[in-house]
Amino acid sequence: SLGIKAALMAVGEDVLAFGSVHKSVYDGCKLAGKNLFLCGATGTSVETTQGCTQPSQLAASLTVQDLKDAFAKYPTVCAVAFTSPDYFGRVIEREVWEFARSQKKIILNDAAHGAHFLFAGLQDFAYFGFADITITSAHKTLATLTQGALSLVANEGLLQRFEHCLDLLGTTSPSYLLLASIEYGVEYAYHNQKKYVALQEVLASLKQSIYTLDNADYTRLVVDCKHYGMCGKQVFDALVQRGIVAEMYTEQYLVFIVTICDSVADIETLQKALHDILKITNQ
Repeated sequence: SLGIKAALMAVGEDVLAFGSVHKSVYDGCKLAGKNLFLCGATGTSVETTQGCTQPSQLAASLTVQDLKDAFAKYPTVCAVAFTSPDYFGRVIEREVWEFARSQKKIILNDAAHGAHFLFAGLQDFAYFGFADITITSAHKTLATLTQGALSLVANEGLLQRFEHCLDLLGTTSPSYLLLASIEYGVEYAYHNQKKYVALQEVLASLKQSIYTLDNADYTRLVVDCKHYGMCGKQVFDALVQRGIVAEMYTEQYLVFIVTICDSVADIETLQKALHDILKITNQ
């Protein structure tokens, strides 16, 4: 969150974002006194600068036309805040990144859920090089303590101001436990990349037997509960009774974050539990 706020403070006046964005995007613009224009994936403006709501349905994938429409409506925008991958493992397509870059806009990317991409064989979906500043939360998908995050700055022209904004928001007494855990999480993923291969195989098997949301990140398991006549909370509660806790649920979906610290046996146990629960609802 601190990295997102600092990145927003480091850019020009008006910022454009799409879909359901993290609270830190609103907070960062408010702290910096910047205008935030929030658009849906259809280009329909929501125009709000505070609060963050979880949509009842997932936003459509962002397109180049969405960007063209938004830039035409808000010509003063100098920066675009993307979220890729999102909570559901979906990524913004390459042509969207390329178009935003061609328009000479500063690109900020909230890649909180993508710290594992470079180790899990998902490099083709990372697109970190297209963003001027990328913030990724190591603690979400790597073996890192909570609050551990990384800032990836590709634009040297923003580096000094970004570091200054980090200093304004941060502490003069950093936690070396956090710093050490970030290094450990990165090194552990680097040296154990073969574990992702085994996880990808067992998750592919699970997804063949259960309806899930199609996404780019195979480690982000999003079960379509609505297909089985249930809501996300019902399946969530049923799994809790079996000692299994999902990451989150919506009305339609149940989200699991599978990490390198999970085993093939863990996924097989989850698959059996889901089969039992979904079979019961179909009787």
